[in-house]
Amino acid sequence: MAFLEDKGVLEQVHLGMKHAKTPYIDLGLDKGAKLFRKALDSAIEAETTSMSTTARA
Repeated sequence: MAFLEDKGVLEQVHLGMKHAKTPYIDLGLDKGAKLFRKALDSAIEAETTSMSTTARA
């Protein structure tokens, strides 16, 4: 593993996120990635809808 020294920390972060007791906080620096994911999800949904409509025809 490339970052074996970080393994313990990352495992604890993962557990904390998996069993979160507080909501996530969106940071301003997340906006670009968030917009990209939203656009990608929309494109995938449009393509999936288009494909299922075409398959029925």
